[in-house]
Amino acid sequence: MHVWVEVRLSAVRVDLQSNTPVLLLTETEGVGRTLPIFIGAPEATAIAFAIQGVAPPRPMTHDLLRDIVETLGASLERVRDHRAPLRPPTTPSST
Repeated sequence: MHVWVEVRLSAVRVDLQSNTPVLLLTETEGVGRTLPIFIGAPEATAIAFAIQGVAPPRPMTHDLLRDIVETLGASLERVRDHRAPLRPPTTPSST
């Protein structure tokens, strides 16, 4: 049985050990578990631009996909990742 957990983007950071950008998705209800997703630098830049309201000089791939979905009169309601279990928050005593 699957239990779906709603998450929101809580941060875009750089993992200091690997120097790799990482998205932090935090559940909206419950104990505040976080799902880290390691991404590429171009994706991190695109997300940071979108959060800050900065328009890129030309449309990016995800912008084109959004425009197609909107032109078709559709919308994206949710994204489901069947592979990614959320882990409980870590505390100094649990590591």
